[in-house]
Amino acid sequence: MNLKSYIALKDDIRGIFSIGEIGGLSKTDVMLWCHDINRNHVHEGLLFSSITDSLNDRFAKMGLSTITIARPYSGIPEEECYGVVRRVNGIIARAILLDYCIKLIKKIFKAQDTRFNVNFQVMAWERILKKINPKFIIGIEPIKELCIAAKNNNIVTFDVQHGVQIDSTGEFPGHFYRMEYRELKQTGWPDFVVCWDKDSTDLLKKFRGEFTTPLTLGHPWALRFLSPNQIKDPIIKSASRAHELESDLPVILYSLQYSRDANGNTDSFVPIPKELDTFIKREGKSFTWWLRVHPQLLRDEFRKNTFEKLAQLYSCYNNVNWLEVSYAPLPYVLSKTSLHFSRDSSVVKEASYFGVKSGLFDEEPMRKRLKSLYSNLIQRGDVEVIEDYQHIREFINRESSEIKYTNNDELIIGYENTLKNILQLAHQDMPDVLSNRQQ
Repeated sequence: MNLKSYIALKDDIRGIFSIGEIGGLSKTDVMLWCHDINRNHVHEGLLFSSITDSLNDRFAKMGLSTITIARPYSGIPEEECYGVVRRVNGIIARAILLDYCIKLIKKIFKAQDTRFNVNFQVMAWERILKKINPKFIIGIEPIKELCIAAKNNNIVTFDVQHGVQIDSTGEFPGHFYRMEYRELKQTGWPDFVVCWDKDSTDLLKKFRGEFTTPLTLGHPWALRFLSPNQIKDPIIKSASRAHELESDLPVILYSLQYSRDANGNTDSFVPIPKELDTFIKREGKSFTWWLRVHPQLLRDEFRKNTFEKLAQLYSCYNNVNWLEVSYAPLPYVLSKTSLHFSRDSSVVKEASYFGVKSGLFDEEPMRKRLKSLYSNLIQRGDVEVIEDYQHIREFINRESSEIKYTNNDELIIGYENTLKNILQLAHQDMPDVLSNRQQ
């Protein structure tokens, strides 16, 4: 076993001694799916997943009972999470270990016996699903073993878009949409993928429509802040009370991305491009600069180091802030933003909901990739790929004073209609779901 495989197995079986989890499960209409990383907001002391729990609240208002399964391995106690959350760390860890043992036996003895063609993870998920018996499963990137188990039990699965899924050439898919993830047989695709916008739906249909059916939903978190009912929404009311984000100057937002080490683990933040750093310090006094740290870097093991590095760079500049804006909900931040910069961040899609233009940076060889990933936004003038220092100056002078105007009525209506469509699809028999894909 190589080092990378050992680390992966070690992480996967951390919860192997957790017992009694199946007893905490009960029959529910909707099973939501959530990774710890996606619990990036705090509401009344509880960790809240901006996308998944926005759907959770919406389904509850539609009269449906819900349960959220925390993707293993989950290290957050259930009682610290928003909604009804259950962990299944032990059930899945033991199944992973059994699958690994079978794989090892087949390799050592070169066994061809079909009795070894068993997937204990799929069996574990089937056991979980039979206890919950949901009408459908929805969440960010439901893993392939869960999707296979759901299909075996005629339960419809929905993936919810989280970031950029695939580019205009099909060459740069996200991990969940790579063909290698599901290997030769391509089993374990979700039945449907609900996307943030029509552009994403069309691209996914073009390049992955053979395996899954994309639908346009909208961004559940962003649309929550754009809804005419937002004034009554307790989540939004508490966010505006908790975070004082005011500025007498036009606000320019920079979305910090995280970097990875040689093993693919989170390491630090990707440095702010030198040209923009120079502009902030040399010509940026007419603006308030908000540096928003990626939620991954707000975890305990990275937060202190990240804030210390930012303090070293900008503590002498009173118009540069990063603490409050990093914890405030992104849609709330964008509602107060004039312009946005980042390095390859899907925040550009969310910014477009609020009429905020974005400038994207990368090294020259990688700019072609950026232009492919965000081609539709570039064509509409919502995004520009920044070339150099002069381009930064021109972009800011041209766009920061523009009056933002967006009309999202059609998006909100589409969101509500797609939620109703999800309920209809969930009540279809599996053959009907598959026939819809072929039409």
